[in-house]
Amino acid sequence: MIDMRTGTCALCEHNEVIEASARDFFGESGERSEQLAVSSMPKSSMVGGTKPDPEKRRGRLVQYVCRSCGYTQWFALNPTQIPIGYPHETRIVEGAAKAPPYR
Repeated sequence: MIDMRTGTCALCEHNEVIEASARDFFGESGERSEQLAVSSMPKSSMVGGTKPDPEKRRGRLVQYVCRSCGYTQWFALNPTQIPIGYPHETRIVEGAAKAPPYR
């Protein structure tokens, strides 16, 4: 598959791709927005326990959108920094190891 970060659509091969931060909009008229991310590091709460810290997002999401057909690919920035575990609601899913090429 074509990686749209190179500026070519993976579906129709058009050569104009929009790069945009993935955002979520809040409020009645969308006056507030926050960048989407895969996870966040926790912060302590005065009430007890922890909750995600919006200032410590990990794996911020970026979209690449074709200007012709609208096909979109999403990528997480700095995937090695995404925390893994139950508190972050993330886990590693490992596929089968690739066999070396036959020669």
